[in-house]
Amino acid sequence: MLVCFTWLSHLTVRRVKLQIKDVYMTISLAGYDYIGKPSEGLIRVKKGVYPRYQCGFVNEQGEIVINPEYANVRDFSEGYAAVRFGNWASDKWGYINREGKLVVPCIYKYPYPFINGY
Repeated sequence: MLVCFTWLSHLTVRRVKLQIKDVYMTISLAGYDYIGKPSEGLIRVKKGVYPRYQCGFVNEQGEIVINPEYANVRDFSEGYAAVRFGNWASDKWGYINREGKLVVPCIYKYPYPFINGY
């Protein structure tokens, strides 16, 4: 379980300190231009610059769990994360599960986190 996360400025961060209970660890996330805060044990990462972002998720060891293939991703909530394919202006959002499988098609304009199963 993740209790504390030290987040440094995007574009400059290459190593992240994590605290799991009483154990501190540092993981290397070299090669990413943005590193988000952990959500449900997964960390959002982004490569590239607007409008050609490649977003995905890594685990607490820095291993790729969901390939950076999306135009944008949101944090996980109740086992699902909102994702967007294509470009920022025209494409819609859908939802993936923790294995990276698209479980809700990309048909929504405004993604919201799941709360109480909805």
